[in-house]
Amino acid sequence: MPLKNKSLGLYIHTPFCVHKCPYCAFYSEVIDDQKIYEKYFDAVLREAVSYNGYTIDTLYFGGGTPSILPVGILGRFLEKVSLIFAFSLKEMTIEINPIHFSEKYIKELKKLGFNRFSLGIQSFNNKKLKLLGRLHNTDDIERIMKARSLLDNFSIDLMFGFKDDFKLIESEFKMIKELSPTHLSIYNLKIEKGTSFYELKKRNKLPLVGEDMEAVLFEKISKSSEKLGYEHYEVSNFALKGYKSLHNLKYWHFDEYIGLGASASGYIDNLLYKNNCSIADYLNGKYNREIEKLGDKDKRYYQLIMGLRLKEGVLLREDELEHDFSEIKEFIEIKEKRLKIKKKHFFILNEIILKIIDILGF
Repeated sequence: MPLKNKSLGLYIHTPFCVHKCPYCAFYSEVIDDQKIYEKYFDAVLREAVSYNGYTIDTLYFGGGTPSILPVGILGRFLEKVSLIFAFSLKEMTIEINPIHFSEKYIKELKKLGFNRFSLGIQSFNNKKLKLLGRLHNTDDIERIMKARSLLDNFSIDLMFGFKDDFKLIESEFKMIKELSPTHLSIYNLKIEKGTSFYELKKRNKLPLVGEDMEAVLFEKISKSSEKLGYEHYEVSNFALKGYKSLHNLKYWHFDEYIGLGASASGYIDNLLYKNNCSIADYLNGKYNREIEKLGDKDKRYYQLIMGLRLKEGVLLREDELEHDFSEIKEFIEIKEKRLKIKKKHFFILNEIILKIIDILGF
């Protein structure tokens, strides 16, 4: 079968966790059963067959907790999935919970071809880690520090949004400087329905920073990151030169990608889809997909709402340049036909994007 004339990203969702974090709204279940893991990845292979022949240049294992998987299961899966797709991988990422980190584990993953690691550190402070419901502590982070030479290309996740974060910023960024990751994903804590934190917030049991000070905290985080040499290239993402996330850039550029697994989303051949959030259904081949067929206007809508998250913004078409953006001129910049949201307004980015979409008539 001739290869499709496209080069796509491939996302594999691993919906298994050691325990459920109180802030997490992503689909996962607490399962510790290798037989179920094996059955699940056999099901992923069955779903993958429907995309046989596509070339894949970025591969991302997300979750959930992909690092819960034995290396043997990962290896067997990669061997089989590489027979379905044509791999021409520039970037191969796996998310890792610090409790699973070890020199041996990283060496084994590198032998499988992984060349980028995303570490869910969230904080370098034990008190805050406990508040976030994380199972790891600074001892686990120290283990990562000692194995730093193995990590050529790695990102760390950090989370902010508590009152004490103003006091913690200096110490957190001191640790970032010491660990020196090539990429940072720094998220403002979002309280979403269905999470334990949502119930706590309703009872005023969470020491949140408050909306009035979130923008100040966000600005401090951005400036602290840039002082260490990280480019604030997307609203929540920072990278050293040459280390932007190639896979995630596909989302932000609204390029095509295949998503496999329970709850996974994808966009290919003008179809935007999302699989059902059920491991049991998925094992039985019941994807129950939400599918949206996109016309040209729909595609442009998604290009705008995703692309405007980037520091580089989006290139406007000739007819779009004719619109009047004067009411939001203090928040945006238009130069050489490229519309950008000014970085200092990234914190209210969603509101500005909605206004731009409205101005353009979507």
